[in-house]
Amino acid sequence: MRPRGNGLTTLHDEKQEERGFFCIKLVQFLNTEAEMGTEEYKRLWDERFSAAKSGSCFYRNRCPIYERTVKNRPVQLNLFT
Repeated sequence: MRPRGNGLTTLHDEKQEERGFFCIKLVQFLNTEAEMGTEEYKRLWDERFSAAKSGSCFYRNRCPIYERTVKNRPVQLNLFT
């Protein structure tokens, strides 16, 4: 039997409602496109991560992770929209 939180404190393994998204390959692509710390980088970060989070990554044509995903599952799911 798993322990449950009592409302006064949260347990570290309780399911969280919000799910994050992060892709290291996306960061690598961004680093080649703009210099880190600039306004251009911030703008690209916001745009590219929003697109990737919704399942339509800007770099999908050259990303090995996306290629493997499509190979194993022909339909790319929109997980975070």
